[in-house]
Amino acid sequence: MFPDWVTPGDFERLRIKLAQGQWRNLARKLFLGSRRRVVQSWSHCGGERKSWYDVPAIQRRWNALIAGDPAIDFQSHVCGKFLAGRSSLRGLSIGCGTGAREILWARTGRFERLDAIDLSPARISFANERAVQEKLDGVLRFEVGDALSLNKPEGSYDVVFGEQSLHHLTPLADVFAMTERLLKPGGLLVVNEFVGPIRFQWTDRQIELSNALLRKFPEERRVFWNTRIVKRRVVRPGRLTMYLSDPSEAVESSRILPLARERFEVLEERGYGGTLLQLVFADIAHHFLDESRETLDLLDLAFKEEDFYLGRGDIQSDFATLIGRRRS
Repeated sequence: MFPDWVTPGDFERLRIKLAQGQWRNLARKLFLGSRRRVVQSWSHCGGERKSWYDVPAIQRRWNALIAGDPAIDFQSHVCGKFLAGRSSLRGLSIGCGTGAREILWARTGRFERLDAIDLSPARISFANERAVQEKLDGVLRFEVGDALSLNKPEGSYDVVFGEQSLHHLTPLADVFAMTERLLKPGGLLVVNEFVGPIRFQWTDRQIELSNALLRKFPEERRVFWNTRIVKRRVVRPGRLTMYLSDPSEAVESSRILPLARERFEVLEERGYGGTLLQLVFADIAHHFLDESRETLDLLDLAFKEEDFYLGRGDIQSDFATLIGRRRS
């Protein structure tokens, strides 16, 4: 009756996680309530570089797709195009995690104050320590908080950021209504998000193309992080597994762009792929961190493959940026 609630891939993922020594973390989650599972899922403050977003060449690819130049990062692009000549701004970041992005925004010198909230006390503590180390604690204010429980006056901010956090929030319609209220007239919403399938329910075509690409890599490049197990296929997670692991993961992800377009004047929207790359490089990205010719050639093959199918319309970008303006 519910074929997508538990899938064969769930057992494969469980085997990998146990091999990686994550059994304590998995067992602990079984006895936590929904909200505490979310906090537990995002309490780590560091770790191995094993995800697609850790690969330097992939980061340059994002820059090229978003800003048109692999050397211009997202912060520089937004500041140069949408915040040029402005300073003493007040900003809010929703779901800041360890504060890495907020530190980058603070370094631009555009902000007089940047408030940032997250549910994880461990990550907020880490972020505050980083702000002090970077001598940015006069600008940055990290606090434990819930995006839907903010008690701020209307028009408090010039800019509100939702970066890799909005896909964890629900109900999204309320989040965007709150964002609109907190922005000054003409204020900016800056989105950098996973906008793909809800609960990571990848399309059949997406899985087919990801597996075809994965098979083009040599086996030694496909060994799962911290194991001796070779990654042989990309699988779709079951909905029950997704909920038990992190009830907030991709809860309304595919609704982010439609809701943002509905409520804000869209100044710019850029898709930057990830539809195949995220799936293929998950848990094996540590093999692609170096800048050797062999590594770059393999990555270039992957980029061309994803670009081809994006261009043909077989798949859509699962990641996107959007700059929206509050209507007066």
